[in-house]
Formats: sequence, structure tokens, C-alpha cells
Amino acid sequence: TNGAAVFPSVEQRRTMADIRNYKCGWLSVDQARAINSDFGTMSRFIQGMPKAELHLHIEGSFEPEQILEMGKKNKMLDKLDGYTGDDKAWCDLQKKKRNFGNLQEFLDLYYAGCDVLQTEEDFYSLAWSYLQKASAANVLHAEIFFDPQTHTTERNKHPVSIVINGLHRACADAKTKLSPPVDAHLIMCFLRHRHPGCGYCQPPAGDDDALQCLEDVLASGLKDKLLGVGLDSGEEGNPPTLFKAAFERAGKEGLRRVAHAGEEGPASWITDALDVLGVERVDHGVRCLEQDAVVERLATNKIPLTVCPCSNHRLQVVSRFFAGENPVRRLMDKGLMVTLNGDDPAYFFGHKDRYGMEHGGYVISNYLVVARECALTADELVKLACNSFNASFITAEEKTAYCAKVQQYCEGFA
Repeated sequence: TNGAAVFPSVEQRRTMADIRNYKCGWLSVDQARAINSDFGTMSRFIQGMPKAELHLHIEGSFEPEQILEMGKKNKMLDKLDGYTGDDKAWCDLQKKKRNFGNLQEFLDLYYAGCDVLQTEEDFYSLAWSYLQKASAANVLHAEIFFDPQTHTTERNKHPVSIVINGLHRACADAKTKLSPPVDAHLIMCFLRHRHPGCGYCQPPAGDDDALQCLEDVLASGLKDKLLGVGLDSGEEGNPPTLFKAAFERAGKEGLRRVAHAGEEGPASWITDALDVLGVERVDHGVRCLEQDAVVERLATNKIPLTVCPCSNHRLQVVSRFFAGENPVRRLMDKGLMVTLNGDDPAYFFGHKDRYGMEHGGYVISNYLVVARECALTADELVKLACNSFNASFITAEEKTAYCAKVQQYCEGFA
């Protein structure tokens, strides 16, 4: 298929509002045409639409201003690289550093920002700040990643309890203190570079750091504060098969399982994540498009992908593997259950789309980027919102209730 057919222009989109296969049936023809023909109306529609976020690293929501404030509070300004006493200059410098050539360049900056997180209250504040933004974006359900080994082993030596208890308390408060409330849950991610074969892992990893991390959490009586486990950090050189024991143990404990696969790693690692780790959802997964058999399996079994378009642009995934073309249209056209998410939104702002508009990194920006670059219609945006709930780990009844909220919103949109 040529590029023009896969990525129709804005003008083409205006004539296609009623001919896509993603009809939700909840928007009138006049509503759909109004949304598709005016970007301001589309932005307002996206902003107000109920949605879930399923791929958000809480450490990746740590804004430079927050890092600086926490560094001051904890008397750790010496940990802030380049800080000379000028707050604005340092924050501006951090934002300028957010031009990454690959995933590892981002991770180096990301992990350094975690140094200033010292107390349970710090972790609460980090999560609470994100949850306030999520509520403002009408994110009604969130499944939030966190990296315990960053805080217990690599950057600090904190007990895992202060990490989990701080984050969990913020999630509990989000259900009662925010309007709209956010039903938020925690997914504990293992750092995939922490294995004996990784040359840059510091301190050096033991035989199975991931399994030990999980055992520590179980022994601390914190399992009930977790929804599941995941696998993140740099993919290259760190295949999912190394983490079989930890994921098997998590499954026996009733924890849900997800993993990053097919971002920088090959499509075959998606298969490994499914077969070896037993994951129920694939984080990123965009390189599935390189193997038809993987695409067919994901589509047939309705295995969701938590796609992060702004992240994929800023980490050069789109330029390296898709010739600069946003892959979401192709993923949707192949019948995959795609969801849109922010990933590490404090780090992935600044993408300029193909029409010259610059975007932020949070979930709303990811919907807007895809709407513009992939010429999505209003019905397709609704489909993505419903996907976000249907791909989550809530009950079938809750999924129905949330999608009913989306329907109610659509029918009342003006």
C-alpha cells in the first residue's frame, strides 16, 4: 500500500467520516462531520472523552520542576547534573536534553532523575501529580508502571515498602479526592538489563534479580497493593526469555503479566513474551508489523497493544523502523486492539507532527498526534477510547460500565 493510501491527508479525511469500519454508532453524522472537519472541535472531543491509560511509567512523569523541588527538599542539589543555583536555567537545560537518539539515551536521563526520591511522601507526591493530570484529561482508569529496582538497588537503597506504600496511597486517594475520580492500580516492572549477561548493569546483577525482587515484595506482605508485573528498560540485548522464572512465580501468585516487547526488539520477542512469560498484553509491540504471523496471532486472540506514539517518535522508533510514518493506522487496519498512552510524558514532549504542530507527551497529545498523522475519524477515536477500557485488567462488568460512559459522552457532545 502506498503512503498516500495509508496516511490520507486532512482534506481526504473530511470526506471519509462515514466510510470507515470503526463505526461506534454513538455519533450522529452531523457530530462526526463537525469533529472531523475542525481540529479545534476534535481536540475538545478528545479532551473530554472518558479513557484509560495502560502504559505510564510513574518515574517518567517526573517533571524537571518537580525534580528540582524535591532535590531542594531533600538537600540533594549536588545530585542535579548542571545545577549552578539558577532554577530556571537548570529546568530549561533539562528540557533541552530531551532530544534522544535511542532508548538508552533517554533511560540514562530518566534514571538520574530518580536520585532525589527519598521518602514515602516523595513517591506519593510523584504519583499524585500524575493522577491530577490524568483526572484533568478524563482518564478514569490507570494501570501505572513503577521500577522498584531503580530505588532499591541501582540509584538508591530504599526498602521497597516506601516505594509501594507511597504510590499506593496516592492511587487510593485518587478514587475519592479527584473529580472525576481515577481508578488507579500499580504494575511492578522488572528492569530487563538486570541480568548477569548485561555489561552495563550496576551494581552487577545476581543470578535472577527479577525473581528476588518479586520474592522480597511477597515477603513484605505488599502483593495486595499490586495489580501485576511487567518488564521494561532497554530491550536491545535483554530478551524476555531471561525472566521466565519471575513471571511464572508472578502468575502463580495471581498477578497479571505484561511486558515491553517489539519496541526496539524484534517481532519474535513479542512471541517470546507471550509464550515464555505468559503475558496478557504487549507494551509497545509496534514491530509486530514486521512478521505477518505475529500480527495474525495478536489480532485473532485480541491481545492488546499499549502503543505510545509520542514516545515512538522521540526515541526514533518511527524513523528507524517505519521510515518516519506513524504505524498506528497500519496496526488498526490489521484489526489489532490498539490503545494510546503517554509512556514517559515528562520526557517525550516536543514532537512536531507532519503538519508542523508541536505536541506534548501526555495521553491527550498522543491521541492528537495520531488523529493528525493517521487521519483518524471521530468514530476511530471512540474505538480507541473503548479499546483502552477493554484492554485493561478490570472486570467485564466494569468494562461495560466504562464504555457506557463513552457512549453517554458521545451522545451528548456538542
